[in-house]
Amino acid sequence: RNPDKNEEWKEKASRGLSLSQWEREQEISFETYEDLVYKEFDPVVHILKDEFHPRKEWPLFRSIDFGYRKPFVLWFQKLPSGEYIIFSEWDGRDCTTEAMHATIMRTDLLFGLNELDYNWTAADPSGAAAQDSGISPVDYLARNGMKLRYRSSKVVSGVELVKSALRDAAA
Repeated sequence: RNPDKNEEWKEKASRGLSLSQWEREQEISFETYEDLVYKEFDPVVHILKDEFHPRKEWPLFRSIDFGYRKPFVLWFQKLPSGEYIIFSEWDGRDCTTEAMHATIMRTDLLFGLNELDYNWTAADPSGAAAQDSGISPVDYLARNGMKLRYRSSKVVSGVELVKSALRDAAA
């Protein structure tokens, strides 16, 4: 309700903040959304409207979130402009690492890609923990020829980085 804090002020003050950071810091809102980590995601802004065909001469990547019950894989490419395009995704609710790997191989075939075409696959650090089988998902995928990268990080800081990137894409 401060007259000095108008829309222009809000635009400048909110740069680089995710919507949840803004609401927490400026609106004093700690509202939670069930099962929604990235409320900044906007299908109108963040989903391709046109068909996209990855090009092998531009950097290709995958990203894996092993999830507790909802593993997820993204396929994306860095364009010469520096932008990233996500061209495929997989949500493997209650699937095994073996099923994830089989889906990754099928999706690669669909796009005419193989492991040599990828720079690397970013893996959620939680996948390095051994499962009941005695082998971790990261070890299983690496033993099956995938080039994986991961590092220890705090979940909250990683989530906030993604939220900020989603907000910037919408600006």
